[in-house]
Amino acid sequence: MPSLKQEHRIGRYRADFAHLPSGTVIELDGHGSHSSPDAIAYDRKRQREIEQLGWHVIRFGGKEVMRDVRACVEEACTLIMARWEQGASSTLKQASDGRLYRTYEPGDRVHHALFGSGIVLHAGTKLAGVQFQDGQKLVKLEDVSMAEVYA
Repeated sequence: MPSLKQEHRIGRYRADFAHLPSGTVIELDGHGSHSSPDAIAYDRKRQREIEQLGWHVIRFGGKEVMRDVRACVEEACTLIMARWEQGASSTLKQASDGRLYRTYEPGDRVHHALFGSGIVLHAGTKLAGVQFQDGQKLVKLEDVSMAEVYA
């Protein structure tokens, strides 16, 4: 089972649970505090802001958890593991503002929208040296981090 952090700070919010390696948040919506139209609107806005920082949000309702907590745990684990495996060749880190970013190691295979597939030769905090089919290029890490990672 993945290791979760309770009440993890993300930007100006606190997530119920967070799995840092996969960048996944689990939110539990109790009926009492999440059922009014204002509360629902706030939760949706909050979720969009968290997702804009790079996090993936899994949300369970209180009734759902009370009915079958084991099924909720199993579903959360399955989703977390699938997301974690997708980014297995890179590491997710959290900036002080809550935003997630990937770090890469030499040998990681990446895809860049303009240059295609390549292999990371070296990566710093802002730039990565990548060997593409048509030669080596120094690219912005943010451009590579938005690219799909191939394991």
